[in-house]
Amino acid sequence: MTDIELTKNDLIIRMQGIDKILAIKDQVQVPLKHIMGVWEGIDEETQAEFKHSIRLPGMYMPGIVIVGTFVVRGKKMFWDVHHDKSKVITIKVSDDEYIKLVLQVEDPAATVAAIQQAFQASPV
Repeated sequence: MTDIELTKNDLIIRMQGIDKILAIKDQVQVPLKHIMGVWEGIDEETQAEFKHSIRLPGMYMPGIVIVGTFVVRGKKMFWDVHHDKSKVITIKVSDDEYIKLVLQVEDPAATVAAIQQAFQASPV
């Protein structure tokens, strides 16, 4: 699971517990101006990208946990998802280290709304 912090200019994702070790990082920070979209769940395109990705570094145990960096066609995605995919959001990013962030959060609807509101309010 992750904690999300929104500042005036950035989205900060903090990994919790063992996920820090599995992901080999404790946070990911993305400027709000780099966010292209955010939605609840995992769309078919993102699932297909994951299917063809290489773990670098991270942990993948089907049905249990997907945590870390995954590379597909030279582009990086960051995942932090445990067994409950009903609490997952996807964030599409441009001009940054990652092209997508797939995260399990406590309240997906509220998190998506907060990110959208912060993105719209952020200075360009």
